[in-house]
Amino acid sequence: PYWADIHLLVDWQREGEHLREFPGSVIRNPQFYYRPGLTWPLRTASGFGPRVLPSGCVFGHKGPVVVGDEPEALLAWLTSRPAASLMAASQPAGDETSSGTASKSYEVGLVQKLPWPGPVVEKRTLDTVIEHSVAIAERRRRDDALDETARLFTAPALPTAGRSIRESAFERWTTWYRAAIASIADSAAAEGCFSEALELDADAMAYLNEEIGPHPDTYAHSPLDDDEAFTRWYELPMDQLIDEIIASRGASRAVATMTFVADRRLEVLAHGFERHPSVVSEARERLGLLPPGEPKQAADDLVSYLVGLAFGRWDVRIGQDPSMAPPPPELFDPVPLCPPGMLLGRDGFPAADAPPGYPLELPSSGFLVDEPGHRWDVETAVVSAAQALLSDRDDRLDEMLHILASKTVRAHLRRRFFKDHLSRYSKSRRKAPIYWPLSVPSRSWGVWIYAPTLNRETLYAVASEAARRERLAVEVIARLQREQQEGGTGQPARKIAEELDSEEKLAEELRRFRSEAERIAGLGWEPDLDDGIVLCAAPLADLFPAWPDAKKARDELRKGQYEWAGVARWAAEL
Repeated sequence: PYWADIHLLVDWQREGEHLREFPGSVIRNPQFYYRPGLTWPLRTASGFGPRVLPSGCVFGHKGPVVVGDEPEALLAWLTSRPAASLMAASQPAGDETSSGTASKSYEVGLVQKLPWPGPVVEKRTLDTVIEHSVAIAERRRRDDALDETARLFTAPALPTAGRSIRESAFERWTTWYRAAIASIADSAAAEGCFSEALELDADAMAYLNEEIGPHPDTYAHSPLDDDEAFTRWYELPMDQLIDEIIASRGASRAVATMTFVADRRLEVLAHGFERHPSVVSEARERLGLLPPGEPKQAADDLVSYLVGLAFGRWDVRIGQDPSMAPPPPELFDPVPLCPPGMLLGRDGFPAADAPPGYPLELPSSGFLVDEPGHRWDVETAVVSAAQALLSDRDDRLDEMLHILASKTVRAHLRRRFFKDHLSRYSKSRRKAPIYWPLSVPSRSWGVWIYAPTLNRETLYAVASEAARRERLAVEVIARLQREQQEGGTGQPARKIAEELDSEEKLAEELRRFRSEAERIAGLGWEPDLDDGIVLCAAPLADLFPAWPDAKKARDELRKGQYEWAGVARWAAEL
């Protein structure tokens, strides 16, 4: 609730001309487009989750909107327990006392029927509610600065000099939980304002505690008395944590549903132990615990950021000093065209070249090559980015690789990076990876493409790189064959035979790679991001073994699907 990144882009050129032409499309209430307000997911397994909708946005059936005066106060009301109880009373009963409960629909009509207590709340009190609501939303929004998939991304939580990745992750979570506790207090204060104005008595509050669950801010501050149980619960995946708490403490809607104010794990544990969230946070700090997935998540964040720096997507100077980033917009202002941490040109759009005096060299071709010794070798570029970003590069890279269970940066990029990257850049059924490893099947050679810059010229350049490496392989094969015939080179015959076999296989893979890259480039197809990332990758399926979805999309194009997409014109030739 309160805040969520706006991650979808809508083609509304010429008043939605393309949308209106799309078969079956329905445009409703466009007169309310671009207005600031509140929105929420229509159907979710979570509790009702209203959040800020900045101006400059449009809405649809699956993302309804509330437009009106004082949206900040309305946000506080819609996230309160009194509103939740009224909404629950209007919905069909269901099992809400176990993890993984069924999804519920929060239709516009359901929200419209909720009463608005504003008329009985004094203006001074309503102003106080707005202050609490804005404080919560701002804190939630602030975390987007650390998330590279968010529109407000600045830089990840980087390890400072002398601090390990684990220590930095621990500090980040400490800061996060303290902000969450402040938001929980703000939520309780805003709810208290409404409860007082509505004159809710002890029976009403008891009903809320029974029906919705106690507000986390009302729990006792007494210390926990079982560190072992706390440690075990804290480190469990969320579904297991909920099931264990329910099995141990009894069924609870507050625990089973995904309704929370600021942090679900913190609040579920507060309900489970019946302790104030600050007690839970203090116990975690005292025991030195990290949530599941850490510190691997912090290491993944770092290597992903380094790859972005190597391509010139992010500005390493802002990574070194986040205060250099432009300030975020106001809460209901339009989202920025480019994230604050992006490397920009003078025109305010993503830079095509490195600005004068920039600390990193950027590939003029727009892609990096997975080949030791190459000027634009991807491993070298990532290590150079780490050198520019981190004061203790070698120690942090060693720790990063240890956490990620990889021996070298190259090995991680070849075998593990794309899986994490695909997960990071996927939301629901939408998959939009932007760092593409185009490679031969053995993955012993390849190029890395930054998808937003891909064009036909890039494909020709990629084919040229493959041809160059193919020629080199032919030369190596000839040398090894001579050594095999002449003998006396000092190398065991078995080793020469193994190298020759490996190079011959690579030469054939390179020949096929080059041929396919030249064929696709020669079709006349120009990648169009409006088709979507997976359809842009479809023509390159044979060059993209790391992503099976590209082949699946190509097969679907060949069968006549996605007729609306630009790439469909070449479906028969793919």
